[in-house]
Amino acid sequence: MERRTVLKALAAAGVAAVGLTACGNSDNSQSVSSTAAAEEKVDKTLTGFYTSTQNVSFFSAYPQYTYKQATFSLQTVETYADGSYCLTQMDSNFSGTLTFADDGTHEEVPRGANTTRYYGTFTATEESGLLTLVLSAPTAVAVASSFSVGDVALGYLDTAAWTEEMGTRAGGENGTISAEDYLASVSYPEQTLIVDEATGSFDFTPLSES
Repeated sequence: MERRTVLKALAAAGVAAVGLTACGNSDNSQSVSSTAAAEEKVDKTLTGFYTSTQNVSFFSAYPQYTYKQATFSLQTVETYADGSYCLTQMDSNFSGTLTFADDGTHEEVPRGANTTRYYGTFTATEESGLLTLVLSAPTAVAVASSFSVGDVALGYLDTAAWTEEMGTRAGGENGTISAEDYLASVSYPEQTLIVDEATGSFDFTPLSES
């Protein structure tokens, strides 16, 4: 298994850095001039902000490699008055023995973190204290990643403001790729989330690839 293959497998298993732009600003549908945006009068008022349950996933490259990793993940969903959403997944990666003793000692190696923001449109229905959100497949994605198995981390990627340098990092050993190809590689089909309105929470949802 090549280094890049391991990295992609790990990213898929859980694939958090800070510094991304505000959630409502990276939708491809909003990549217009300020004049056009003013004319459209898009309402980016936040209408909901929800948090998932916590999730832990494990990865092992055995027997090809001794590498193993645990990824601790959390998701949030923001909804906006114009019918758009931003789903954020934050992953914190650790490798090592990953033992947590009763005396409070532990052994692990921080392996970096990923924050991935997916943008699209949604519909919502309410019934008996439950809010059902149906999220479209993403139309854009932004990533901040300090995670790396090899020598190079993904860093900052944004399909709404793609550059050749981003394409080179995202493509790795396979060569430079386009924003469309990268989006397709990390996208997911339509998702349905059930939010408990009393707590503002929903079950963590593994984002399967399209």
